[in-house]
Amino acid sequence: MNKLIKAAAAVLMLLTAVTPLHAAAETPPQDMHLTVETKELKADEIRGDGYVELKVFAENLPACRSMQILLEKDSGLTYSGHYAVPCAELSRAGGMSFSLGSGNYPDIIGCNIAVVEPEPLLLSGEIITLHLFLPDHVQPGDFYRVRILRSHDDLYHDETFVETDEARYGESYFTVLAAGGIRIQSDKPAPPVQQDTPEPQQQASPEPQQNEDPEPDAVETTGQTETTAPADHTTTAASVTETLTTSAPEPTEAPVTETTDGLTTETQTSELMTTGAEAAPVTETNPQAPEKHSAWPLVLLGIAGIGAGAGAAVWSRKRKMQQEREGL
Repeated sequence: MNKLIKAAAAVLMLLTAVTPLHAAAETPPQDMHLTVETKELKADEIRGDGYVELKVFAENLPACRSMQILLEKDSGLTYSGHYAVPCAELSRAGGMSFSLGSGNYPDIIGCNIAVVEPEPLLLSGEIITLHLFLPDHVQPGDFYRVRILRSHDDLYHDETFVETDEARYGESYFTVLAAGGIRIQSDKPAPPVQQDTPEPQQQASPEPQQNEDPEPDAVETTGQTETTAPADHTTTAASVTETLTTSAPEPTEAPVTETTDGLTTETQTSELMTTGAEAAPVTETNPQAPEKHSAWPLVLLGIAGIGAGAGAAVWSRKRKMQQEREGL
């Protein structure tokens, strides 16, 4: 009986010890970055042997025990004998070694980082510095690239990874692997940027004016209409036009004077403004003024009558005297 109790107690103690370890499992990294520096150099800034250093930076890495970075350089560049050196913190806590391909890929190396201290190392910022040599002849505008590979297959599959005490996080956990390199700039200052000056707009030449006067509108905007009779007429009828529009009521009256051969007729034109729907214009014509008869025709007729009477009397008198002569 005592043995059974001891065995049950041992099982409970084992379960109690295992449960906290399982609950304390680390969370995988979510957004790891590795970036190669880009350096711009002028021709007079390059060392005589062409030696250049490029730094590699890391962000959001977990505290690691080991790490590998696969690097590929431009074929125009040459690795130094040391390839790269670790940052000061990594140099104190561990070290770095290099793995090379089979010879078919001389531009690819693997930088292997190891932490020898009891506790894992949390790396952030600069982690390694690459040692490279430029070719003997460079031209302004040349760019020599160095990039980070996610994976590479040669004799076996290899990849960029970070390893902690509990897990290994391969290339799929890196969200950014940014390439960099060396760019050669020109010694000559860049010419100033010339801004395009807009050309002045040409103004269109005015159209030649026509000698002929345009035809007058049949009805002016004021709604007034004037009628001019020929010169041989003695009278003319003035018209009055009233137009209905949709404006506010503003009655206006303006005298219009027409003169034709000594006959002057004054008419008034009024414009009636009312609100509401538009109506067709209404035209009214004033009755003609009574004609004035001249007295000269009567005078002439009277003179003609008197003359005719006097002539008849003279002729009658002569005839009577002739008859008297013939009777004797």
